[in-house]
Amino acid sequence: MERICVIIPYYGRWPAYFDLFLHSCQRNPILNVLFLTDLEPPAQAPDNVKFHFVTIDQIKKSISELLGYEAVISRPYKLCDVKPAYGLIFQEYIRDFDFWGYGDVDLVYGDLSKWLTADVLSNDVISFRKKWLSGSLTLIRNTEEMNRLFLESSDVRMVFQSAQYLGFDEVSGCWREIRTMPIAQISFPYDNFTRVVLHALETGRIKGYLNDHAREVIPPDDYLMLNSDGEVVDRNGTEYAYYHFITEKGKPYFRYPKWREIPNHYVINRTGFYTLSEFENHRIIGMFRKVRAMPKDLLRRVYRRIRLLR
Repeated sequence: MERICVIIPYYGRWPAYFDLFLHSCQRNPILNVLFLTDLEPPAQAPDNVKFHFVTIDQIKKSISELLGYEAVISRPYKLCDVKPAYGLIFQEYIRDFDFWGYGDVDLVYGDLSKWLTADVLSNDVISFRKKWLSGSLTLIRNTEEMNRLFLESSDVRMVFQSAQYLGFDEVSGCWREIRTMPIAQISFPYDNFTRVVLHALETGRIKGYLNDHAREVIPPDDYLMLNSDGEVVDRNGTEYAYYHFITEKGKPYFRYPKWREIPNHYVINRTGFYTLSEFENHRIIGMFRKVRAMPKDLLRRVYRRIRLLR
């Protein structure tokens, strides 16, 4: 079986939903997750999740030494631009792995073994989005060619020396275009790793598997369930590799649970997480969550309007 390590530098403070992420890691021994951080590790973590103490300044120094020019890491989020370089920067931690990957923690994994089959793992790059390399989870074969592939971008130096996050790991911020146009027709403001990888795939230099197996939006009439088999399924029974709550977490009424022990079976809808018994009354609970969030939601709308008027 191929050995996989997902690398996640993390700084600031652990998020409110971190225990949910760790719980889903525990149910996926196919993955090894490596956190590089200066934070105190949680008291309990699954055996397949490791923590190494590394400061953000040490990472910045490693990048600069690797590339031969000073990288600008103005804030932790800027590290997202650096994701395609993790295989080179953090090689000392992943020498024994066949794949390394980058990902996020604002998600819940389903049963990844169903998606990471021997056939899928015969590829050099694996993404759970069909048209681009997903920042939430992308896997790269741990070879010299793949680890250095990002260097083929003509904009690497500009990206790594910019204080602004430029979306190099995905599609340079062109989300509307990538969903509606072929990538060859998009005029990116600057290059990105998706474009580099797709070019290498088109020329036959590498093999890749890109497909839509992630869920990132829950419509009002739908919900997702993490069942006792560790699967993430919607109300129609469609299964997903993972649920990335990038959209819902921006809603002021989306609530994270405060469970002493995370159940092996729970439900998620547009207003947050529920135990099975709570979900029987999700309409009432969801309405209460929205009412409680009204002041915060109003302030958010006012702030957005002010920004638009500037």
